[in-house]
Amino acid sequence: MLDRTSPEERAAALAPAAGRTQFLGDTLASLGGVSEPGLWLRTGLVRETTQGRVELQRGTGSLRVELRPSGAAAGAGSQLSLAAFRSLDVPLSELVALRVYAE
Repeated sequence: MLDRTSPEERAAALAPAAGRTQFLGDTLASLGGVSEPGLWLRTGLVRETTQGRVELQRGTGSLRVELRPSGAAAGAGSQLSLAAFRSLDVPLSELVALRVYAE
């Protein structure tokens, strides 16, 4: 199995944000590299790696993730990790509409 995220890591990622967050923008995300472990979003909404949170725009889930720069423009779309897709209970073939926050 490619997703090696532990139940403890998933539980921590599903916990509410501990402090203030800054809204970065909305993005559509596809499945990212399945061999890359962890809970992350690769996006043009950040210029350096930072901690953040993504929320499904349909309002059914949120998750703490590592925000990784993609080098693309902010509106170019994003890639979400396999573990994040599974934690949010989203079909792997779906384009996911996300709200992105920095912590």
